[in-house]
Amino acid sequence: MNEPARQAPRRKPQMNAHERELRRRRIFRQVQDGLTHEEIAEAEGLTRQRIRQIVAQSIERRVFDTGPDYLRMQVARLDPALRLAAAKVADGDLRAVHCLIKVLDRIDKYRTAGRGMAMVDEDDAAKFDAKLADLVQRADDQRAREAAAAAAVAEEAARAGEAATAATGAGEWLQRLQAAAAPDFSPR
Repeated sequence: MNEPARQAPRRKPQMNAHERELRRRRIFRQVQDGLTHEEIAEAEGLTRQRIRQIVAQSIERRVFDTGPDYLRMQVARLDPALRLAAAKVADGDLRAVHCLIKVLDRIDKYRTAGRGMAMVDEDDAAKFDAKLADLVQRADDQRAREAAAAAAVAEEAARAGEAATAATGAGEWLQRLQAAAAPDFSPR
């Protein structure tokens, strides 16, 4: 009757979405670096089958980095097939020649696509440089217009100041003239 209570096996704490995304990216980076699924599974504390599932689900949902990272991942996925086919051909298996040629053809296609992406990036860089130069020119033009406007305002203010001084001088002269012409009714 005094049996110890059976404890349920401990489960790993569940990962939130952010942690799962970081793990997915880490796994993809390791695949791109050429690690086998077994090596990745050992490093991540998962099974080889789970690594394959994560990679397959990500590819199926197209949840991967676009552009050069995707191309590198595809080439890395073909690397084991390339090694195997090359080893078979080296051992004298003529049936493996066809497989080797297919793998090399696919790798060439990805590398060619990668060069095309680099050209697009260069075009984008040139467009960006042109746009940046245009913005700098516009800013310089705006500063020049503002400086010209400020100079015009200062010149107008200077003219207005001279006119005010002249008006003040004319006003004083008029007052003296009126004072001289006016009869003096003050007691002497």
